[in-house]
Amino acid sequence: QRYFYDPNQQLTTRVNRERYAPAIEHENDITAFWQHNFDKEGKEFRAEFTASTQSENESNYYRNVYSFPTNTVIPDNNFVIQHENNPQVTADWINPISSSVSFDYGYAG
Repeated sequence: QRYFYDPNQQLTTRVNRERYAPAIEHENDITAFWQHNFDKEGKEFRAEFTASTQSENESNYYRNVYSFPTNTVIPDNNFVIQHENNPQVTADWINPISSSVSFDYGYAG
């Protein structure tokens, strides 16, 4: 409830601001990989794909209800829609030079 008065402290407006705000959120994730092991011990190639998506739909339904002076209900709505996609690809190539030394050539994009 909000009350508004004139300079003589006489009530000029009484209003109630109401809100109904349903929200829907979605989140999806997926990961897939493929790996190949070669004949040489420790030598391998691995590719991986990861994707995620998030979304949020928020509906804000406001309305101003005037009880003094009596007036028409005035809607004041706003809507927030957010959507985010996050794909990632990685590839790893492992090729040991000897049993004590190896290099890992990784790439993430």
